[in-house]
Amino acid sequence: MYWDYGSTFNAIFFMLVESGLGTSYGLDTMAGFIDSADYMRHATGPTGYYFNYADCRIGKRCSPALLWFADRDLTRFGGCASGAFQAEWDTVVNHPAHFRGNRIAPLTIIFGLVQNPLVPEISPSLPLDMHGGGDSEIVTLRSAWNDPSAWYVGVKSGTPSASHGHMDGGSFILEAGGVRWGLECGMEEYNRLEQIGYNLWGNEQDGLRWDVFRYGNLSHNIMVINGERQRVANRAKVIVADINVPSPYVKVDLSALYMRPVFREFSFKNRAGLEIVDTLSELTEYKSVHWQMLTSAAVSICGSVLTLTQDGQTLTIENDADIEWDVTEADHLYRAWDTPQENLRVVSFERRAPASGEMKNTVVFKLV
Repeated sequence: MYWDYGSTFNAIFFMLVESGLGTSYGLDTMAGFIDSADYMRHATGPTGYYFNYADCRIGKRCSPALLWFADRDLTRFGGCASGAFQAEWDTVVNHPAHFRGNRIAPLTIIFGLVQNPLVPEISPSLPLDMHGGGDSEIVTLRSAWNDPSAWYVGVKSGTPSASHGHMDGGSFILEAGGVRWGLECGMEEYNRLEQIGYNLWGNEQDGLRWDVFRYGNLSHNIMVINGERQRVANRAKVIVADINVPSPYVKVDLSALYMRPVFREFSFKNRAGLEIVDTLSELTEYKSVHWQMLTSAAVSICGSVLTLTQDGQTLTIENDADIEWDVTEADHLYRAWDTPQENLRVVSFERRAPASGEMKNTVVFKLV
């Protein structure tokens, strides 16, 4: 969302100075700028929705600036008519209401004019997976491009203290069969909170920011140990990212966020199912470990198997431990300052640490 905002105005600036002065003085060739368009492709799920970690809304991607990028580097993207950014054209055709009141919507036409009509209409290949570093470290995995029913996994690492950050270290989103099953809430409307004097931007460990549902530890697909918040100043790290192989594997070291050894492993087996394994150590006996995931799907429970149904699709979540699933409607968790989100619930289970202080959870997701 913020990439779209900043990069759109960069593209406008380059068009203006090049038309008036004949050059952009090499600013458009700065390291990472053109490359960043590939990030946008990886950070968009097969459904067209963003991987909306931190302060990003969940909306469908429609970035006119990407069409400018497509013509800017023909070797990489093949031109705006190549299909590399078909999501932009699909939104224009299928979701015209998206443009109502959108001040930059007309740029779709300007950037989308075919500047290089002789370029073959092909979509250059792109690796299925991406590992992006930085304070908001992420990994994205998918089973295919240009398939709205493909599997897609977004893994979040990094630190809550990153700009616009949340307590989402170890969180994930999941799509399969054209449905987003595990989701993130995205940003709170912070202008509203600022107007009532809410101190939203403090990064203190006990700051008010983390009492906002969408920012703290209640609204992310993570573990919560004994009700404690993740450590704001610390950082999780992806320590293994075996990607662009038949069965990708990602391991995240969350120890710094929980102040004890905690690791989360994602196994994307044959790109047709997901297994998440959590390993925790140095837990005080009987200390609680709460595993949670947000979803908009309908939920049914049969023993340790949770079944989600949505849009004619069914996904099961199985646990290898003797647990009891719980379903909590999100509106039971909101406080007076939170902006409600319709049709949202938290599926979870809780386990108590044994005397050894060691715990391992294995959760398996299957489309049926």
